[in-house]
Amino acid sequence: MFNIVVLLLLSLFASNHGSITDLEELMEHQEQLVLELATETERLYQQRCSTTLESCRERSYNECLSLLPSMSCPAENLGIEECGECASALFDYSSSVIRLPDSVGQWDGSNLEPNSAEVKESICYGADLDTFFTMKNEEFFRTRQYGDRLPQMYFGASNGAMRIYPGRGSKECGKYDPRKRPWYIAASSGPKDVIIVIDISGSMNNLGRLFLAKEAAKEVIFSLTIGDHFSVVTFSTGASSLLPGNVMLRGTADNKEYAMTLIDDIYAGGSTNFYSAFEKAFNVLDDSISQEHTSNCHKSVLFLTDGVMDTDYTKDQVSDLITSRNEGYGAHIFTYSLGSSADVFIPKSIACDTGGLFTQIPDGADLAAAMSSYYKLYAMGLGNNTVY
Repeated sequence: MFNIVVLLLLSLFASNHGSITDLEELMEHQEQLVLELATETERLYQQRCSTTLESCRERSYNECLSLLPSMSCPAENLGIEECGECASALFDYSSSVIRLPDSVGQWDGSNLEPNSAEVKESICYGADLDTFFTMKNEEFFRTRQYGDRLPQMYFGASNGAMRIYPGRGSKECGKYDPRKRPWYIAASSGPKDVIIVIDISGSMNNLGRLFLAKEAAKEVIFSLTIGDHFSVVTFSTGASSLLPGNVMLRGTADNKEYAMTLIDDIYAGGSTNFYSAFEKAFNVLDDSISQEHTSNCHKSVLFLTDGVMDTDYTKDQVSDLITSRNEGYGAHIFTYSLGSSADVFIPKSIACDTGGLFTQIPDGADLAAAMSSYYKLYAMGLGNNTVY
C-alpha cells in the first residue's frame, strides 16, 4: 500500500485569455493536465526504490535558500505586479522548488534539512517531475492556445513536502504546510459535515487552554472548503450553538471568517456537562439535515474537553444518547482530552464506539495540529492504494 497521500492541484489562469471562448473546453484542458501530473507522480512514486540519496543530491531547489538558474519576470500573467529586485516575484520556468514546513525540517541557521527519510524520499522521487513540467510548458509556449506559460502546478505529500512549478522564492520560510491547506484536505477527504464541540467550563481558563481551543477550532474551520458544512457548539453547565439558526453553514470564506470572529469572543465558566454537549451537537445535525444544510457526505464531531464529566449524568446515559442519536448518521466522533486533569476513559470510549479517534494532549502541546488532523481518517479510506 502507498504510505503517502499525494495531492495535486493546477491553478486556474490569473489573466484574461481573450482567445478562449469556451470555458468548458478550458476546464477540460486544466483537468487533463492535473490527471497527467497525477499519473506521472504515481509512476515516479512506484519507482522510488531505484532512487538513492546520492543520485538525487543537489537536484532540487529550496524555496528560500536557492538561487534559481533562470529567473524571469512573467508577472503580468500571474497576477503579480512587482518584479525588479523582489526575488519572490521572479519565476523560473526551468525548474520547480521545494517547500518544507518547519515541522518536517531542521533549521541550522543557514539551511533547512529534512528531518526524516520519508521526506527525503518525497523530494528525491519528485525531482524528475521537472522534466514533465518543462515539457508541458514548452507545449503551452508552442501552441499558445491556452496562453504562453504553463499555470502553476504542484503536489503536496502527507509528510509535508511540497513541490511547486514554476520555481519561485518565498518571503517567509518554513511557514507553508500543504497538509493544513483547504485544497489538500478537500482532495484527500472529500466533502464533510463538521461539528466542533468546545468545552468552555471554568477550568479552561487554566494554563491557556481556552486560547489553545480557540486557535484549534479556527484552524479546523480555516481548512474547510465550500464543499463542506460546519458548526460550533460550546458547552459547560449547558450547551449552545455558536452559529445562528442552529444549523451548519457552508464553508465559504465569509462564513468561516464570521465563525472565527465569534470564536474569539468565547469565554469560560461553569461545570462540564458532556450530555448537553452531545445533545446539542446532534440537534444541530438533525436541523441541518432536515433543512438541507449538509454536504451529504462524511459527518464528523470533534469533541474537546479538559475536565471530568459532571455527576448529573452517567457514562451509560451519554453513551446511550450518542448511540440512539447517531443511528442513521454514522458520524465519526473524534475526542480530545486536553491537560492533566482531563478525563481519558469516557472520551476514548466514545471515539472507539463511533469509529473515530481519541487523542490525549498535554498542556502546552500543539492542540491545533491534533484537531486539524481528523481528516486523515477519511484520507485513508479514500486512498485505496491510489495516489490522489
